[in-house]
Amino acid sequence: MTYDNIVLAVQDLSLSQISDLIAELEDLKDQKAKKAEQNLIEEMSEKAAKLGLSMDRILVQAKGAQRKQKSAAMYQNGDNTRQTWAGKGRKPAWLAEALAAGKSLQDFKV
Repeated sequence: MTYDNIVLAVQDLSLSQISDLIAELEDLKDQKAKKAEQNLIEEMSEKAAKLGLSMDRILVQAKGAQRKQKSAAMYQNGDNTRQTWAGKGRKPAWLAEALAAGKSLQDFKV
C-alpha cells in the first residue's frame, strides 16, 4: 500500500477511528524508536569491543567533554558586578579600559 493510498483510506474514517489510528501509530513509532536505539547501542558496543574499549569508558569520556566547567571569576567590575573575568584569554574591554586609565588589576580581584 502506498502513502497516497493510506491517505485516501484515512479520509473515509470517522474522527474516533482516526484518533484510535493515531494512538496505534504513536505506539508503533515508540516501538521503532526503541528498536533503533537498541540497534545503535549494539552496533556501538561491537565497534568499541573491536577497538578494545568498554562503553563505560567511552561514555565517561563523552560526558567529560560535554561538562567543561566555566572557570571561576577572579576579577570583577566594581561598577557592574555582572561583568567578570576568570583571568584567562583576552582581557574584557571594561578591564582593559580601566587598566589603561591607571587602575591596577588588584583593584578588581574578587
